[in-house]
Amino acid sequence: MSTILAFISLAFLALSTFFSEGSSRYFEVSSNVGTAPFTITLNASDLDKAKQAERFIWDFGNGESLTTANPIVQYTYQSAGVFTLKLRYLKKAKDNLSKAKDGGSVKIVVSPKPNILPI
Repeated sequence: MSTILAFISLAFLALSTFFSEGSSRYFEVSSNVGTAPFTITLNASDLDKAKQAERFIWDFGNGESLTTANPIVQYTYQSAGVFTLKLRYLKKAKDNLSKAKDGGSVKIVVSPKPNILPI
């Protein structure tokens, strides 16, 4: 019963997050709601073209981050939780990270794998 309540709570949070997202994000996310382990694809190709970004700094909100020259990355959340994924970018690959500009953020909601009773 507590698993069902947790799942319903996460679903409600996911829906409220979805409808309250701002449009200042410079990247797309394949999905922002899933069950652990949850793999997402992030695409900042438009930022690459419009702002001529050369380096992308992804902060996954769980203590892990990735810096890459590729505007498209995949990442897997291994555990359940609500995470704020953030993107920062640099116009020149050689620039110091302190010059990184805000690329926006999105909430990622990962629910626990449901317990299934044996048959």
